[in-house]
Amino acid sequence: MDKKLPKSVAIIGAGWLGKSLAKSLLAKGVDVVVSATSSQKVASLQAENLPATIVRAPDCLSDSLLQCQAWVICIPPGLRHGRTDYPQQIQALAQFAQQASTKPKHIVLISSTAVYNGLQGEVNEASKLNLNGDKVAVLHDAENKLLNADIEHATVLRLAGLFGYDRQPGRFFKEGRLISEPDSVVNMIHRDDVIALIECLLQQADKPAIVNGVSPHHPTRRAFYNKAFASLSKGTAEFTEQKLPQGKQVQSNFTATLAFNYKVNDLLAYFDNRASLEVEHG
Repeated sequence: MDKKLPKSVAIIGAGWLGKSLAKSLLAKGVDVVVSATSSQKVASLQAENLPATIVRAPDCLSDSLLQCQAWVICIPPGLRHGRTDYPQQIQALAQFAQQASTKPKHIVLISSTAVYNGLQGEVNEASKLNLNGDKVAVLHDAENKLLNADIEHATVLRLAGLFGYDRQPGRFFKEGRLISEPDSVVNMIHRDDVIALIECLLQQADKPAIVNGVSPHHPTRRAFYNKAFASLSKGTAEFTEQKLPQGKQVQSNFTATLAFNYKVNDLLAYFDNRASLEVEHG
C-alpha cells in the first residue's frame, strides 16, 4: 500500500467536516485548497489561515482546484431542504475535472449510508439498493455521476451518522420529541474516525469504488440515546414503540479487511470518556 498522502488536496465544501479535514491535512504538510459558496465564507476561512476559493457548482468553478492531485467533495446534498440538484452538482465537478489537462488523480465523494434506506438487517458495500427508499435514488444518481466519470481513481465514501465535539447526539432531538425505533441499532461514526478514514483512502494504492464509514459498534437506539442524554444531564430520552421488525445495520467490508483502527470503537463508552471533554473544548 502507498503510505504517502497526496502533495495537494482540494476540499470542496469546507463545513463541519471539510474544515477539520483541511486542518488535519495541513498539519501533515499537505497543500490544501478549500472552497465555500460565498465571499463572506471564503474570508472567514482565510482568517483561519485556510487557502480558500469560491466554488458553486455548476456555474462557478475555480481553476485552483485543478492544481491539486486529489479532491474530497463534501457538498451536503440538501435533501432535507427540498433541493434536487445534488446529482447535477457532482456531475459538473466531475466534468470539470475530467476535461482538464491536469485533472486530479483521485476524487473522494462524501456520500451517506442513507443510500441503504428501505433495507433491513445487515448491509454492506455490495448490498443491492432499494431505489424506492427515501433519498436513495438521488444519492445513488450522484454517486454514479462520479463513478462513471473518466477519473483515474474515484471513491464514494458513504458515511453513517456524524457526531463529535460540538455535534453531540444528545442534542439531535428537541426536548419532548419522541425517538423512533428504539430497538433498532445505530449506525454512527465520530468525526476523528472520518478524517482518519479519508486520509487512509488518500494513501491507498488500490482504491475501492465504494466504502462505508461506520463504527463497528451498533448499540440499540435506546441504549445510545439514553447515554447521550445522560452525558448532557438531559435526563432520560423518550421513545415511541418499535414498529419495524428490525432496522438496518451498516457494515464496512473495506475497513474490516484493512483492520482500520477506530478511535471511537465503543459508542457507549464514548459518553463516559470523551464526550464531556469534547463539549467543553469544541
